[in-house]
Amino acid sequence: MDLSQLINEGNEGLRVIAVWGTSGVLGQTIVIKGVYDDLKRRKMFELFAWIRIVHPFNLLEFLQCIMRQFYQTSFEDVGKTQEKTNIGAQVIKKMGKMKQDDLVDAFSEHVNEKSYLIVLNDLSTVEEWDAIKEYFPDNKKGSRIIVS
Repeated sequence: MDLSQLINEGNEGLRVIAVWGTSGVLGQTIVIKGVYDDLKRRKMFELFAWIRIVHPFNLLEFLQCIMRQFYQTSFEDVGKTQEKTNIGAQVIKKMGKMKQDDLVDAFSEHVNEKSYLIVLNDLSTVEEWDAIKEYFPDNKKGSRIIVS
């Protein structure tokens, strides 16, 4: 079964898919990126984020990175129906106004109410996964997390 089938297969519950293998031109990152880009183009999920886990793990930076990508997706969708705008500037402006509590609230709202595809690249320890997984509820919207 290939990665695309695992992501698209049946149930509406949250699914975590682990992918491992060699890095590089023909490695797992290229395979995941190809599927991720295809699903993003086809709007198979409402939210998308590709996160490279930084060591040591910092939860606040992790949430900021995800929310930047969530907002970028939202602004891209709005921008297609309105005149061309600078999406990057809009994201920076939105993120600059957020306090930590607002960031956590916005993140919770997004992952509770929308379908999402998250790629966690370079996850290396069970402790990192334990710190991350509790923030992603099973919202019964067919969301997926790919861990590499």
